[in-house]
Amino acid sequence: MCFEKGFLCGSVVGGIVSGIIIIIVLIATSIAKLEPYEVGLQYNPNSVTINQGRLYTSGTYFLCPGCKFIKFNKQMRTIQFGNQLQSSSAPDVSESSIVCRTNDALLADIEVSFQYQLSSDLTDIFQIYSDWGESYEDAFVMIAENQIRDSFAMFGALEVFYNRSTIESQMLLDMQTKFSSMNIQILSFQLLDIELPTKFNQALVSTQNLNLNVTTVQY
Repeated sequence: MCFEKGFLCGSVVGGIVSGIIIIIVLIATSIAKLEPYEVGLQYNPNSVTINQGRLYTSGTYFLCPGCKFIKFNKQMRTIQFGNQLQSSSAPDVSESSIVCRTNDALLADIEVSFQYQLSSDLTDIFQIYSDWGESYEDAFVMIAENQIRDSFAMFGALEVFYNRSTIESQMLLDMQTKFSSMNIQILSFQLLDIELPTKFNQALVSTQNLNLNVTTVQY
């Protein structure tokens, strides 16, 4: 019978093969994986919605066809402005140094780095996605840069030259306050370098040498 109606049999076989291929594709597009350092929100492109009821942790999951994870890195991450080498490991995000201004209008080029970590709470992660989407780390860079400029502007030129540890502590406090309002933890902060105008540096060094000479004469 099949030989007599070869065309019909071929169509049936072709339909079966096509069906099997479709099933395989659907299964393949339904599997998603999260690494041990990741958490994820399930995104359904068919309904263009996010599953707000669950934050997925590491593992392999069978989701709906076409669904995928929007992934968030839950490890400590380092963002650095400038090229100062701190260790053998490179920062996770590297940006150019920041041009700042003291409260008495002296320009300075500063290099800093800081470490942050995301919350593992579903509400916090969903809020981060709602605010900044998948480019949330780009937003962190912008927010940090603006906050660092604001903190630096609290100090005068002489304070910048003599009290860098105080500036670093203030910047850490301000960064922690700013990011904690977004439920993001700033773990540490490093003020790596402050480059002041050459003439200003030379004038201060000359003043220091003069004061040292006066002290020496007095003794």
